[in-house]
Amino acid sequence: MKQLFLLTVITFSVTLSAVSQIRFGIKAGYGLATASEKKYANIGSTQRKSNITGLHAGAVADIPLTKYFALQPGLFYYQKGVNFKRNSYSAALGQQFRVDSDEKLNYLELPVNFVGKLPLGTGKIFAGLGPYVAMGIHGKIKSDIYLSGSHLTDNREIKFGGKEQDMTDPHSDVPMKHFDAGASFTIGYEMKMGLVFSVGYSLGLTSISVETDGTLRNRYAGISIGYLFTK
Repeated sequence: MKQLFLLTVITFSVTLSAVSQIRFGIKAGYGLATASEKKYANIGSTQRKSNITGLHAGAVADIPLTKYFALQPGLFYYQKGVNFKRNSYSAALGQQFRVDSDEKLNYLELPVNFVGKLPLGTGKIFAGLGPYVAMGIHGKIKSDIYLSGSHLTDNREIKFGGKEQDMTDPHSDVPMKHFDAGASFTIGYEMKMGLVFSVGYSLGLTSISVETDGTLRNRYAGISIGYLFTK
């Protein structure tokens, strides 16, 4: 009984010590977002894509596991998306036309990174990786259509959780999958005073497109500055 009591006390003390070392912080930054697209069928058009800029901000926890390793879950707001430039041919009109579209997608994202730290100077250099899951909260698509020397614009909202059949109406909201998931990577420097500078990259592994003839996966690279509060 005494041994069991002693083991319980030791376990509780270790757990309490670990909890007392948890630090919380804030982080914000700027990045470039794009998407990886694959079409299974020939849609009769040529297409180029480019980056769009986006901000991110949120909160993070630093949970020490050992002297050199920590677990860092967080909750962030991310602006993602992509710019597409498409050249297509309309059989009905008998002519070529071009569409430039900015697709802006806003997410709440939960990354959980396993981070390794090494002393360097007065602070620590770190690198980490882990999974993330994200939920779409708002988005919109702005399209510029160039046809026969004329310029038309089309602005539509993103409907997260929509279905592929919702795409039949050209004036309706654009459907996309509600959830995204992938891998995140980070590397940076943590100063003794609590300031943290980092660069990161997130690689979407699930398609956010509701279309069955292709996939669309988020990509995001950014720089961040943060602060870990000390007790």
